[in-house]
Amino acid sequence: MAPGDLKVYNEVTECWISPEVVQKLEKVKHNLLEIKEWESCMEKEHPEKKEA
Repeated sequence: MAPGDLKVYNEVTECWISPEVVQKLEKVKHNLLEIKEWESCMEKEHPEKKEA
């Protein structure tokens, strides 16, 4: 595989993912980031309740 092949492959295959799926994935990503931020905040406020 040549160095530029991966870029071309990504450009070609990108069109096969429907916009609805991309939108759902972006929403899930956003939700996961919010959860991670919330968990981090809770750990700072309540370090004694941290679970393994």
